[in-house]
Amino acid sequence: IPFIPISLVKQHKISCYSSHEIYFESSSTTGKGVSRHYIHKKKIYDQTFISTFNYFYKKKWDFVGALLPSYLDRNNSGLVYMVDTLIPLISDSGDFFNNDYKSLVDIIDNKREKNQKVLIFGVTFGLMELANISGNKNWDHITVIETGGMKGHGAEVVRDEVHNKL
Repeated sequence: IPFIPISLVKQHKISCYSSHEIYFESSSTTGKGVSRHYIHKKKIYDQTFISTFNYFYKKKWDFVGALLPSYLDRNNSGLVYMVDTLIPLISDSGDFFNNDYKSLVDIIDNKREKNQKVLIFGVTFGLMELANISGNKNWDHITVIETGGMKGHGAEVVRDEVHNKL
């Protein structure tokens, strides 16, 4: 698949198919327009990300948290769609957290006391804020899937810095 300029995606429908069942939109944090990701067959798309997730994370979780501030405020976020689809498949308990870091910290602490497995999907800037708010806690029972995302939310940080902070 060749690389194409993002301006083409923002200005034109890029697809191998004439029809699509769903589409996702970018956040447009740069203010230069929304790009769209067109999905021809939802079922194939779902099967792809579900099987990929299961390949890397083969276990059930006691709790899945989605720390996706600002993504929940938009329509047609592909990330929100994926996580919303995955949560009921991988856990009996899960929730989305927009800017409610305190509630997520309380849940993580509660799950740690019960020795339960926690998975957190999080955008980078949300995870950095969670680390700042939570202090220096031992959260060895947590698996974090960092999804990226700092544009418009402070200075960019290198991956090692993010991981060290977490």
